[in-house]
Amino acid sequence: MVWAVAEEEDLEVAEVAGNFCVFATSPSENAKLFKGFCKVPFIGFVEGDEIVWIENPFVEDSGVASIFLKFLLDKGITEIVSGDAPGAGVFPILERAGITAYKYDGTVKDAIDAYRNGKLVPVKDGFPKGDCR
Repeated sequence: MVWAVAEEEDLEVAEVAGNFCVFATSPSENAKLFKGFCKVPFIGFVEGDEIVWIENPFVEDSGVASIFLKFLLDKGITEIVSGDAPGAGVFPILERAGITAYKYDGTVKDAIDAYRNGKLVPVKDGFPKGDCR
């Protein structure tokens, strides 16, 4: 796989041709998936055998669920894999936006493999506590 880290302001929508991203603790295929949503440190946009990593521009902000989701939609994202389900307050927004969330406990590489092999099951409801963690 090819891995690159880009600054958010350098990442144009056209550069992210895929519709799938992973939420990770660091920009590496060996990183664990992040067990949260809006506070994810790194977002990996997956396209074929490539991944483009960016640091989450909203990680330090509060109450950014809608802004964060708009950011993902603007990048063309329709599917997300993270280490936990999104919060109960975020989940309905995801559904309305047409974004499918998957929960996977493992590394980025293993999550991508599981996604490609159809082994992930969409999350059906949000994590009971909180919105963006």
